[in-house]
Amino acid sequence: MITVQIDIPALAKEIGSELEKLKKSQESDHLPANKLRHTPFALLRLRVEELGYDCAYFARKLNMSKATMSSRMTGKRPWLITEMYAAMDLLMLSHDKLHEYFPKNGYPKHHKTQEKGKA
Repeated sequence: MITVQIDIPALAKEIGSELEKLKKSQESDHLPANKLRHTPFALLRLRVEELGYDCAYFARKLNMSKATMSSRMTGKRPWLITEMYAAMDLLMLSHDKLHEYFPKNGYPKHHKTQEKGKA
C-alpha cells in the first residue's frame, strides 16, 4: 500500500495561480483593441461571439446564406442597411451604435484602411 500526502492549501494556491494565468491569457486574446486592429467588423464579431452565436446561426437568423454572411463579415460585399438594423436587433444593440458595429470599410476610424483616401 502506498500513502500519498497532499498539501491541499499549497495545491489550491498553485491551481488558483494557473487559473489566473489562463484567464489573463484568454482576456488578452479577446481584447477589443487587438481584434479591432486586424479584423473587419471586429466589434460585431465580438458581440456575436459574446452571445454564443456561431456564423451559421447568425446568418440563418438574418435570412442569409453562410457564403453571404462570410462576404459581409470579410468586407468583400457591403452590408445592406436592412441587414445592419436586423443584426443590431438580433444582437440586442441600440441603433445609435450602428456606426460602431458597422464602420465604413469594416474598420474603425483610426485603422489604416480608413485613412487611405485621406491626403
